[in-house]
Amino acid sequence: MTDPAGPRSGDLARLFDAHVHTELAVCAEDITAEAAIAKAAGLGLAFGFAEHADQLYFPKDEYYANERSIADPATLRRARDRGWSRFPAYRALAAPLRARGIPMGLEVEAAESGGPFAVLDEDRAGWDYLIGAVHDFRTPDLARDFLTQVRRLVDGGIQVLAHPFRIFLRRRREVPTALYGEVVGLLASRGVAAEINFHTNQPDPVFFRLCLERGVKLSVGSDSHAIASVGDLGPHIALLRDLGVWDRLDQILWRPSSPGGVLPR
Repeated sequence: MTDPAGPRSGDLARLFDAHVHTELAVCAEDITAEAAIAKAAGLGLAFGFAEHADQLYFPKDEYYANERSIADPATLRRARDRGWSRFPAYRALAAPLRARGIPMGLEVEAAESGGPFAVLDEDRAGWDYLIGAVHDFRTPDLARDFLTQVRRLVDGGIQVLAHPFRIFLRRRREVPTALYGEVVGLLASRGVAAEINFHTNQPDPVFFRLCLERGVKLSVGSDSHAIASVGDLGPHIALLRDLGVWDRLDQILWRPSSPGGVLPR
């Protein structure tokens, strides 16, 4: 599927990458917001930042110590009350970037109780979009657990479902393809886009064909944690071509509506 020649001239300018991280991510490598902006501008690529909401509550060591309990709002409140929250830093980073036309979002997990997301109410508001993600299983019934988390995310108001079904591949479990139809139905019912994401992942074209059949839009996500990943969208372009939608991207690709989704020229 992958085009060995890579993206052709002008291909990246037709896309919007909604899933780029900043230096504030616990799992960030060498990426910084300014370096990502500079590289994307040179490539003609429009994009937005979507930082891990749960990671913004903890220093690195504390995040990994609390990773199993981040879906509990009480854990997040305790972290905030200890002065660990970096949401003020993310908002300070976001304000001038949004003024430059770069959308700013969050990547959110499903909460186990209370609100739909593992993010405190005061930190949820004011973003241009929300990407929902399942990064871990919480019960032994993996398929039901996954579907429960997806339903909570979709019903909560996300705009994009990140890397659908990737968690099964990362945990070396069989992907429950029988759930494709149900997940696509949930996305279609709420107007949520499905993300094409190759970061430690191998998206199944069957799932995305079903999305297109049901009118579910697709979102492009590099899931960049390193500067080398910014603009590395060759596999995404190849999949879009294989799906037969390259000539109608304006109809099938999701883009945020605010603050514009374009880089300054």
